[in-house]
Amino acid sequence: MEYLLDTHTFLWHAMDDKRISPTAVSIIESNEKLWISYVSIWEMAI
Repeated sequence: MEYLLDTHTFLWHAMDDKRISPTAVSIIESNEKLWISYVSIWEMAI
């Protein structure tokens, strides 16, 4: 299965933030294919 990560989910996982759900952490740390949108990169830039 493939997943598109929301900007917040990506950032929270990268910063080891406790607001991310255990389900999201398990998906991110699994062998599933993950995507991040160009819009998320733009959001982080601004």
